[in-house]
Amino acid sequence: MAELDPLADVRLNLHCPDCAQEWEAGFDIVSFIWAELNAWARRLLGEVHELALTYGWSEAEILADFPSLELADGAPQWSGNTFLRGLKALQVRW
Repeated sequence: MAELDPLADVRLNLHCPDCAQEWEAGFDIVSFIWAELNAWARRLLGEVHELALTYGWSEAEILADFPSLELADGAPQWSGNTFLRGLKALQVRW
């Protein structure tokens, strides 16, 4: 793999400020991205649960009003969901 794409093997040079030990560690981007997606999905599920409990809405009602991220001219743009955008504008947190 390194021959085909040398940048695919990401290595990090690490240094402990307390003991001054140095070492090298690999960075697995695929595992990192899956962990981030998993954390995002769990947060979303928690937010949906919180809204359902608080307002008595169904999961379908909540997700129907959830924003979708669209790319316009290469830049992310939120679309849909006037309700949640309104909450974010008011800095309401649940």
